[in-house]
Amino acid sequence: MREFVLRFIDAMLALDLTALASMLADDVVWNIPPFAKRPPIHGRDGVLAFVQDSQGTYYQPGTLTFEPDLVVADGNAAAVLGTLRARTIHGKDYENRYSFFFRMSGRTVVEAWELLDTAHLRRQMR
Repeated sequence: MREFVLRFIDAMLALDLTALASMLADDVVWNIPPFAKRPPIHGRDGVLAFVQDSQGTYYQPGTLTFEPDLVVADGNAAAVLGTLRARTIHGKDYENRYSFFFRMSGRTVVEAWELLDTAHLRRQMR
């Protein structure tokens, strides 16, 4: 499971939508950070669109990297804590701590949570 969730994050950051689609359940639920003030995203197509749109809104394509510090997997769940780095659409370096939590069924993600320091994100996006 450890390798799977790290491959998932790599595919997400690389916008490898084909790989992501194969790792998401049809009825996946993606819980986005609370600052977005949006309900969870339901369904594979919605999650793929969200991943693609959110990256284009904040970051220059191809600049995102993730350095995991902690990966914990137990049964059908995994948690990842690490540092995301990128270049913003304004050309600034970006760095923030992210936590991802995944609930799995077999080899697909059925539910995910993404958490980050939103105040820090907003300061760096100015």
